[in-house]
Amino acid sequence: MKRKQLLQRTMDMSKVQKNVSATDLLMNDTGYIKLYKHCMAEEEKKAKFKDFPFHVRIKTSFTQFLIRFLLNVIRIHNTTINPESTVRVVYQYTSCLLIIILFWAITYMPSVFDLDRGIFLFTMIIEYIQMIEIILKFHICFYDEGGSYISDYKSVSLSYMTRKVGYIYDVICSFPYAFTILHLMNQVSPIAFLPIIVYVRSFHLLRILTVLVFMHKEEQSIITNLLAIRIIKYLVHAVLFVHCTAVLFLLFVIHGGFNSWVVNTDVFYLPDIYHYSVYWTLATYTTTGYGDIRAVTYEEMLFSILIMILSKMQVSYNMGLLSSTQTNKQSLQVAYEEKLQAVQNYMMDENIPSALQNRVIRFYNYRWTRTKGIDSEELFKDTPHCMKVEIFSRISVNLLKKNQLFTHLSETFLRHLATKMLLKSYTSGEYINRRGDSGRGMLLILIGKVKLCSWRTGKEVIEYLTTGAALGVDLLLKSKLCTYTAIADNYVDIFFLSKEHFEEVGSYYPDVMNKLLKRASNVISMY
Repeated sequence: MKRKQLLQRTMDMSKVQKNVSATDLLMNDTGYIKLYKHCMAEEEKKAKFKDFPFHVRIKTSFTQFLIRFLLNVIRIHNTTINPESTVRVVYQYTSCLLIIILFWAITYMPSVFDLDRGIFLFTMIIEYIQMIEIILKFHICFYDEGGSYISDYKSVSLSYMTRKVGYIYDVICSFPYAFTILHLMNQVSPIAFLPIIVYVRSFHLLRILTVLVFMHKEEQSIITNLLAIRIIKYLVHAVLFVHCTAVLFLLFVIHGGFNSWVVNTDVFYLPDIYHYSVYWTLATYTTTGYGDIRAVTYEEMLFSILIMILSKMQVSYNMGLLSSTQTNKQSLQVAYEEKLQAVQNYMMDENIPSALQNRVIRFYNYRWTRTKGIDSEELFKDTPHCMKVEIFSRISVNLLKKNQLFTHLSETFLRHLATKMLLKSYTSGEYINRRGDSGRGMLLILIGKVKLCSWRTGKEVIEYLTTGAALGVDLLLKSKLCTYTAIADNYVDIFFLSKEHFEEVGSYYPDVMNKLLKRASNVISMY
């Protein structure tokens, strides 16, 4: 039985290799003899290693350990984080919460002239966490202005270093400045130390802008709950407005003393006065004026009127925005969300594995980010033919000319060919083609990186292809099975040209096709 299985496996391998018999496969260096020689060489190497002196073995083992350690460090260093992953979302919202707390603490302590050691220590911890966050931002993938997904570490880190609200901005806003003067805490009085700590840490207040930018970006995502995001955004605005207004009301007390609104209360301790300021601001903000606290001086009256107007504007705007969130969204986004919801319901009803469901949702999210869910052929369906040719030729003709098979072909033929190419998107890790599948046509990489593998399961990477590279050029000329497996290494956009559409266009240009077929005999061996 074993001999039959061995013979069967040998015959299967002989089908793959042309003009190689089963006997040759067994006896030469292309089959089992090669494997046997490799195993024997490994055993011989291990035996020789045991005969080495002890210090040589220790040195060799340590060197191998160090090499493996450095390789793992490099691998971890080059790892990037998907912006749609749960880890990134949790860390980002936690970071926003810490930034808001830091903003409150930095403005609260100098306002009440109270350097609370507990609050000060907590803000120091937040500053160190923000420094760690800077390191993480070098590894977070993103979508560029054109909607393309950028995932390789070099591009991600370079973008973070060069953009306006990037590395330099975060370092200025997050550096633990208080650490540089911490040694003065026990050397000077709290009254003298407080102004120093205020001026030193004032740069941290700029960090609040990153929270507002993050909330704006979350509103643009198709997979987030828009109503929930806007409620959170409204709460953030409300908290910041109430706190800043309360601090300003507190300044009237500091400068006016009892000749201010505090005369209506029986408190004299500044932290307690801050609490009353918050209470008065909330009563004004929510249009619930009880009248127990009111302005006394002319300046306080003017400021109170201004706060009333601003608070009414903010509340009215945000309430209207929340009420119209579900009714006034763009019709295209509503239709796309309904489609996505239908897809999710179907997958749940059919008990599709959760891992596959997440892959499908990521694909639809990327498709929305990239093209707003619109197919290129449907988008320009009603445009005149010449206009459509002009649009698609701008995108793909230059890429076609980089391929040797199309380099010297006429511009007219390539422009016509471009109108038959369909835009397809693939998320990271998705199969584009599998070895053994029927070849359908040529794939022209527009954006992203594709890895070619010799195995159907994606093992043994042969090479990586990037923007401008073409796959399956030979499949335009002859129907056959794919000899490779193509996998999207990151988010990839591809122009697909089927064999049928290629032949349809070629029927209008017989001279060009004859020229192309002559060149194909010299070029096709490369694919």
